[in-house]
Amino acid sequence: MSKLLVTGASGKLGKQVMHFMLEKFDIQPNQLIATTRDPKKLTKLSELGVDVRVADFDNPASLKTAFAGAEKLLLVSVDQVGRRKEQHTNAVKAAEKAGIKHIIYTSMPNPETSPVIFADEHFGTENAIRQSTIPAWTILRNNWYFENLLELQSGILASGKWLTATAQGRMGQISRYDLSLAAAAALGKAGEEKCVLTMSGEKSLTVDEMAQSINKVIGTTIDVVHLDDESYKQQMLEFQMPQELAEMLTSFEKHNKAGLSDSDHTEFMALTGVRPMTFVQWLEKNKPSLLQLTKNIQENNI
Repeated sequence: MSKLLVTGASGKLGKQVMHFMLEKFDIQPNQLIATTRDPKKLTKLSELGVDVRVADFDNPASLKTAFAGAEKLLLVSVDQVGRRKEQHTNAVKAAEKAGIKHIIYTSMPNPETSPVIFADEHFGTENAIRQSTIPAWTILRNNWYFENLLELQSGILASGKWLTATAQGRMGQISRYDLSLAAAAALGKAGEEKCVLTMSGEKSLTVDEMAQSINKVIGTTIDVVHLDDESYKQQMLEFQMPQELAEMLTSFEKHNKAGLSDSDHTEFMALTGVRPMTFVQWLEKNKPSLLQLTKNIQENNI
């Protein structure tokens, strides 16, 4: 019986992947291995019969036990900027030694040409996988999450302005839910391959189009303010944002302006068999929390 392994299974994406494997793809709990730094976070999965193991990408020795016996492995990208390449390379080397036959990795859009500060970490991980002896691999180049907007939304709502340096650059953003489905599908499907797949939403949108949708669904009056790269960074600094973060956000704006996230849902549909959620559908689904966020902002500004 082949074992399927998900790293970072206590994270938001990894947790949803595990749900899909069990509920949508009908994978038996005893066929699944879930790794995490903190097993206490996966108690419910353990009680279901999933093999929960400790994996610390900073400790290669821990990965030998964590990956043992697995046939396919989903390597969910970690969130530690500056450490990803080393941590991911440790995981790839451990997967080789463990005899993993197929590795799936969650990357980012066009990392080889992207100005995003951490793009080289993703591309470096992709190359480590390509150069490994693992027989098959699937690189999922995941577009930006709609959910990232929730983190930005409070500032946008507070000011009523969406500052951007993307000009008319289009972004094929997609929900975390759909990206989790894609990762589960890649892990659960049969076949030996070496491929790079772009996972993007139903339609690429500009910031102006996204703001219009938010205003229509949520009832806000957000105005888009277009800036050049340097003005955008300076504005972030004036908001008391740390220099490092301001530079990172500016690098995202440059990436999006260059059209490096402009792609369609063709490969997502081919992999999953379904269409991804549109931005408007995502807004409707999250409308209660967005309305509450709007209310909280308004009350705090009284």
